[in-house]
Amino acid sequence: MQSSRCWWRWTIWRWTVLEHILTRRWTVLGQLCCGLFEWLQHSKALVDDLEFSLREQRLCPGWKKQQPWTPVD
Repeated sequence: MQSSRCWWRWTIWRWTVLEHILTRRWTVLGQLCCGLFEWLQHSKALVDDLEFSLREQRLCPGWKKQQPWTPVD
């Protein structure tokens, strides 16, 4: 009986430690994924701004001399 009780305690303790490690690891992994997602969103915004700027320059090659919203013929 005594060894059976110890075995159950050991199993419960082992699962608790394993759960703690996995939870902590998943939390860190989740934070990394969220950080990566935010970085990708920020990068997409930068790429969109760059694309808009390039499109604007193509429409307005003399944009430094004129207003950017006035197309050059």
